[in-house]
Amino acid sequence: MIYKINEFSFGILLTRIIAIGVSVYFIFNFNNDPSFSVIIILFLGFIVLISTRKKSITATKLGIQTKEFNLLNIFTKKEFISYKNISNIEFTPSKFSITMFLLNTLIYSGNDSNKQSILKIKMKDGKEIDLKNIGDKLDAENLNKIILKNK
Repeated sequence: MIYKINEFSFGILLTRIIAIGVSVYFIFNFNNDPSFSVIIILFLGFIVLISTRKKSITATKLGIQTKEFNLLNIFTKKEFISYKNISNIEFTPSKFSITMFLLNTLIYSGNDSNKQSILKIKMKDGKEIDLKNIGDKLDAENLNKIILKNK
């Protein structure tokens, strides 16, 4: 492994754990059916641990591997790209707008509401791979340097 970029998800995890705590509090204080409470707690645990997706990019000696996975690594989607197939990597930063943040939070219920920056891996055949909310401009520059060294 030469270089690795991980999507930071501590905030998402913390927010969802707080939401589970509040939900459990309301379930136990306003519901008298224990089987319903257990089902809701299991459902919320599934939402927090399994449906939360993260991304990572790993540059190795042979190429770049993109990986999308959940917090428990149960579902993993990997894609390997050889350096000879990549033309360059570009980064488009997000522009923060409180209006768009609030609308995205309402529409997506907080899931992916802040994912507006895009890291694009451009291939020589014209194909583009867009990775949202991962990396920054410095990471794109470092990956481009690694691509030039390893072609």
